Amino acid sequence: MYCLLSKPYYWSCLFGPPDSWLLSCVYGPLYSYAKKSFWTKFMKLGDRFGGPWLILGDTNFILNELERVGCKGKDLFIPFITNLVNSRGLINMPIHGDKLTWDNLRSRENHVKSALDKGLINGVWLNLFSKAVLCSSQICNSDHRPLVLQKIGATRVALLHWSRTQFGKVDNLIKELKSKLNLIQGMPVGSREWGTECNIRRALNEAYVRKELYWKQRARVSWLKDGDRCSKFFFQTAGSRGRRNAIECILNKDNIWISSRVLIGKEFMEFSKEFFPDRIMVKS
Repeated sequence: MYCLLSKPYYWSCLFGPPDSWLLSCVYGPLYSYAKKSFWTKFMKLGDRFGGPWLILGDTNFILNELERVGCKGKDLFIPFITNLVNSRGLINMPIHGDKLTWDNLRSRENHVKSALDKGLINGVWLNLFSKAVLCSSQICNSDHRPLVLQKIGATRVALLHWSRTQFGKVDNLIKELKSKLNLIQGMPVGSREWGTECNIRRALNEAYVRKELYWKQRARVSWLKDGDRCSKFFFQTAGSRGRRNAIECILNKDNIWISSRVLIGKEFMEFSKEFFPDRIMVKS
């Protein structure tokens, strides 16, 4: 789903408890005359909250000249926004992948790239999510690379398992095309062939359509063709059959509900040992 925005905006969501933190998704103004008032007003939101804060989105500003390649002019907004960010103790999250997330989609000497999409965090948010990783992905239908925020560890393992079990060859094709697109979009400014990239984008879009058809057939929802093609309900419906048979939690011998897969497994093993002490074998 794509959203075309005509004016600056932001929305915030509070997560918690017990460790409450604030997420602010932002689309910053394009023009210099509006930037100072917008960001001054926006920063007061974090001042009022005073807790862990994550700002994520298309900020439409750069913090230094190294965050822009291909443009010869100077950005006069840099000193103002740098001072504003530093005064709040905000940290510009490192981006895994191409940090120059905006591309003007032109070739050779007219090619410009900038780091306009960011994740800004304060120190208390970093303490809560010390292993969080911000990644940029390839562009297919936009001039901005999408940002993906990951909490690595168990989430990564679960996602890899889900990916392997849910999709077939179409996912391998998409992965290959994404890799090619990422490679060509990561080339130095001025060395890219726009025609080649267009062909890869077209093939990737076709693969996405095939993947969408697969999910439509699996979901078996007749009215889906007239609704949102990428809704949350769509994926929940398709995977609901498998979740019906899953053991989400159990009540142990101490009358405590447990949901950890490891603890559930141990509980079953202990229960079985009481009835079948000579038949339980544990692999080392």
